[in-house]
Amino acid sequence: MSTTLVKAIKYALLLCAAVLSVLLDYSFFKEISFLRPVRLSLVLCVCLSLYYHDERALYFSGGCGFLCDLYTLSLPHFSILYLYISLGCVWCESMFLNFTKKSIFLCGLAVFFAYEITTLFLNFFATREICLSPFVLRQGIAFILVNSALAPIVYLIVKRAKL
Repeated sequence: MSTTLVKAIKYALLLCAAVLSVLLDYSFFKEISFLRPVRLSLVLCVCLSLYYHDERALYFSGGCGFLCDLYTLSLPHFSILYLYISLGCVWCESMFLNFTKKSIFLCGLAVFFAYEITTLFLNFFATREICLSPFVLRQGIAFILVNSALAPIVYLIVKRAKL
């Protein structure tokens, strides 16, 4: 097979993975309590942004954010957040020369913490109420830790696939 066809197949599979991860984020993972903190589409965007660190990752992140917005009918909330996160990952990538599992975990920790703080601020501006209960704090900490732990695994899969 030609390299162009192989790349086209890989990008088509990546697009299918993006659509599937958005559907899992907002339907399947919301129904099972211990999977609630998982945001697979965001982890995929973070890992691709750390791996590519160019416009392809930004397009993919914007597309994932747009799919999230279409699914939840919240334009342009997720599109802007996902682009912000992917730009942060590109900035993080420029600071590190070689990624290890630990550095990917730490970058993920910083990025998911920034995402959680940003969503809290956006919710504050939308509702004019600060919602910081113990449940919200536990859920936020679980979100940050679970997705940061998934990031090295997804990064190694993306790196192995050589998209």
